[in-house]
Amino acid sequence: MVNMAKKAETTKKKKNDKRKATAAAAATSQTAQQPKKAKNDNKAAMAKGPNSLRNAHNVGMGETVSERKANELWFRKANYGTVLFESYYKNQSPSIIVAPPPPSSELQKLSKNAKKSLKKNRQRQFQSFMDCLAQPLPVAFRIRHTVPQNVKASLRATLKSLGLSPVPYDPTHLIYQTPPSLNKATIRKGGPSYSHPLASFLRTNLTSGHLSRQEIVSMIPVLCLGPSLTSTCLDLCASPGSKTLQLLETSTPSGLIVANDVHPGRVSSLEAAISRALLPSSNLERLIISNHDGSKFPDSPTLGPCYDKVLVDVPCSGDGTIRKDSSILPRWNPNTSNALHSLQCDIGFRGLEVLKVGGVMAYSTCTFNPVEDEAVVAEIVRRAEGRAGEGAVEVEGWENPLPGLVKREGVVDWRVADFVEAGEEEEEEDESKGEEVRIRWHDEGYLKAKEVGMEGAVESLWPREDIKRYNLDRCCRFLPHDNDTGGFFVALLKKHKPFGPRKTQVVAEKKKKKKKNKGGGESEAPELQPLRPIDHKTYSSLCSKHPDLPPASRLYQRGDDRDTIYLVPVQTNEIFVGDNSSGSEEKESPLNVLFAGRVFMKKLESGEYELVVKNN
Repeated sequence: MVNMAKKAETTKKKKNDKRKATAAAAATSQTAQQPKKAKNDNKAAMAKGPNSLRNAHNVGMGETVSERKANELWFRKANYGTVLFESYYKNQSPSIIVAPPPPSSELQKLSKNAKKSLKKNRQRQFQSFMDCLAQPLPVAFRIRHTVPQNVKASLRATLKSLGLSPVPYDPTHLIYQTPPSLNKATIRKGGPSYSHPLASFLRTNLTSGHLSRQEIVSMIPVLCLGPSLTSTCLDLCASPGSKTLQLLETSTPSGLIVANDVHPGRVSSLEAAISRALLPSSNLERLIISNHDGSKFPDSPTLGPCYDKVLVDVPCSGDGTIRKDSSILPRWNPNTSNALHSLQCDIGFRGLEVLKVGGVMAYSTCTFNPVEDEAVVAEIVRRAEGRAGEGAVEVEGWENPLPGLVKREGVVDWRVADFVEAGEEEEEEDESKGEEVRIRWHDEGYLKAKEVGMEGAVESLWPREDIKRYNLDRCCRFLPHDNDTGGFFVALLKKHKPFGPRKTQVVAEKKKKKKKNKGGGESEAPELQPLRPIDHKTYSSLCSKHPDLPPASRLYQRGDDRDTIYLVPVQTNEIFVGDNSSGSEEKESPLNVLFAGRVFMKKLESGEYELVVKNN
């Protein structure tokens, strides 16, 4: 990246940006004098913490803020992201994007013309993939399961009059997707005042809580988990909340949903999104929203691993959402995926740790990249076997919950790469000659990659010799050009053995109030104090005026806000606090619960508490 700005300036003759290019080159030349190991350690560390995704995108773009901004500006202007993306996936494991080639024994028997024809066919498949990414994503939505049958019938009738039918592969007939001619841009053409019939229908019914906007492939993890009527489900990386809402809709009052996210701000946004969904109170009474690093999610103090189902939709590079977010492709580079890999392994393995024996976990991403997909699944299964022996966790085969939606099998072979400026260190690939940046493959493995200074290199990025025994072919990848959707990856894992004690105990993080840090910004501690069980004195006082109150173990308050009392799920104390039937502030939960259940009582100006009327 040292000369990226200068090369771009010379090639494109953009004199107005000369000063920016010079500044970026100067900043880069200073950091180039640093020891290579120190630079790599610093960049690998950037992918950790609450801003892991944003930091991972910065890896490889420079050491200082000004340098990263200048280099990313050139990266976008010169379309380097598209060059790297196409080169990476065109030369990645041959069956990631296109159909797998025939076995080598059969390939040798083919004539020269047949081989040429096969090569052209594979090129056409890849081009079909790239062409699809350039097309806007159709609008997808579903009618909520919680909507009464008569309302569902009315909604279906209206949609039929608008020329829309449920997708043919949905057995519930609740999922819809617009034709290619109707996308987010076309139904909003003309601005907010434009009254397209479908736009008006969506606005009205999203506001009323009858519909949920969600990509079709994003619905798959919850559908394949199939939460049962009494399941205790954990959504470990829950924001923005579409999957949490799915979980709430498809279980009953006897189930419990715990939605967790590492970002305090996103936790509040998650709560707001769920409130806007206008779900029945009986659904909300089963919800707990917590704020923790998913890789350090705390154990239940009394039950240990206690979740029947765990959903781990990890932070990822997101190139499966290019059709929805056009900013991803111009800044794409393989270093982002490499930087996120270790965090994804830590979160995925923590999901397995808190899962009951016999329970099932869905690991998912919205990226095509195998280093964030199969490589992570293989590593978390390997870690499980290190704790509990072979067969501790198994990748499950699963029936497609949306029959007819095309899915691709997982792969057992893939390549690892980073990117460099053309001309650095190694010879260029044929297809990237003349480009100012290029993919650098590390086919010789981890040790060689580390030796040449690959950023974020860890051994688990590469497939190992025993890779085939992990049943990675049971993983599923959904590609845009197969179904006219976004891209997605899902793996279902079943836990067969208890893991036993860890070497290092995972504990609840200590939360602090916001304060200025050395860099002048604010630390990302939650503004809200966590909810805690109601104290015995307050509960006794309430009982004298409201003799039919629920048990104290179901009533929670915030430490800094005594005006509101929340009715929380029955299982809350059992899972997060322990034996606390009388209610006590001294018996605090290790879980940082920011929202739970629903508002039950409000304090009046007189100081008395009044029951909140239940609307539904």
